[in-house]
Amino acid sequence: MAHKLTTTDSSTMVVNKPVGVVVLIPKIGGLTPMARKMFNIMLHRTLQEIKNFKGNSKEVPATHLFSMPLSELIKPIKSGKSRIDALAKSYLFEMYETSLEFEAPDVASSKFGEAHLLSEVGANMVEGRLTFFWSFPPTIMKMLESPVMYSQVPIEQLVKLSSYEALALYDICCRYKTSHAKKTSIKPPQWWVKALTSKVPKPDPLTGEIKWREWRKVLESKVKNAIQEINEKTDLTIELDQTTSGKKVTAVQFMVYQKSGEVEADPTPKISTETLEQATRIGLKVPEINSMLRFGESESVIRASMTKMETRDPATIQNKQGYFKKIVSEVGGQTSSSPKVASPGTQSVVSAPKTQDQNIPLAMSPIQELRATAKDELLNLSFEKQKEYSITALTSLKNRGMANASVIQKVGSGNWKSAPLVQAAMIDLYAAEHFVERWTEALENSK
Repeated sequence: MAHKLTTTDSSTMVVNKPVGVVVLIPKIGGLTPMARKMFNIMLHRTLQEIKNFKGNSKEVPATHLFSMPLSELIKPIKSGKSRIDALAKSYLFEMYETSLEFEAPDVASSKFGEAHLLSEVGANMVEGRLTFFWSFPPTIMKMLESPVMYSQVPIEQLVKLSSYEALALYDICCRYKTSHAKKTSIKPPQWWVKALTSKVPKPDPLTGEIKWREWRKVLESKVKNAIQEINEKTDLTIELDQTTSGKKVTAVQFMVYQKSGEVEADPTPKISTETLEQATRIGLKVPEINSMLRFGESESVIRASMTKMETRDPATIQNKQGYFKKIVSEVGGQTSSSPKVASPGTQSVVSAPKTQDQNIPLAMSPIQELRATAKDELLNLSFEKQKEYSITALTSLKNRGMANASVIQKVGSGNWKSAPLVQAAMIDLYAAEHFVERWTEALENSK
């Protein structure tokens, strides 16, 4: 029997999506854009049902099938000319037949294995309405029931997109829109090719191995259009940032900005029960842990840091919060798989979040200190002098393919302060010009 849940309008549907199901790399078969949209709506419904079970102090039975009337499933994505109601069953079976590799977008070692998107599907008439039923493989189900970290994906924004590349890229960028760094993790170009590809490419006729397209070709034919579509239609503005060695692109990431007026319902990531218990056990403040998560620190690093802290006698630690931050900084540097790239317009070191306890000193790296000083001096310059730096910064961004029409318009109108990427590039230019030796040394140390 289908669970009766309150029908939710798409404008209020936000999927608290476990980060482990954000990146979907096809292994067998593939997904159409419509199937990916439906999957997100089905996730939203699934999480509602799980919440209902937990609210009644019950576990979700192993044989339980999640369900949703077809009319509710397609309502957020149905257009006047769409035949999605007639094709919905084929999209459902598409999810069932597709095998994917799951991976969190920010930790290269956090692959969750390979599985079909759905383990069982079906359709039946319930109370006069055609209703779809589905279940998930154990790997996905575990993440849905006990997410360590999740990303908030608004259905209302997602369904505006038409291409698969835009849907996949938007899905990933939602993970970072409330982070302090405002940028995705740095990944090799081919990682992005796989993460943004909808189906398994044909194997090489000679070797039999899967032949993924080159990044430069995918960028020109797909990704640039996806960026434009996201920037024009959704609540995000994203900008491409590529690291090159000669003519070869060695790393790729995206800057992620939330457009003004778009407010997240709850930007703070949730902490798992195990992490809360561990934090309480060693006397750490939960708001401080929340702050670290909100500003982009991974829960795995926080857990590892707490485990390391537990090896010391608590009586010998006078400032637990300050000591914990030091450990997080050390552990984060050791476990990060992403190269730290220092280039004009991007900050390779994330500042520590502010805390409510002003007596706790916040350690800054040399490059952070220089940027802070450069920013203060830059903002004290005359409007005309700042304008010169903004034009130079814009030229640099254009040369690297990072200046979209919105950024160019803001600089042209003298409104560069509302373009974070431009202002960051201006700060780096000022620092390189006025603190030559210290800036060069800081850049070398940050690599």
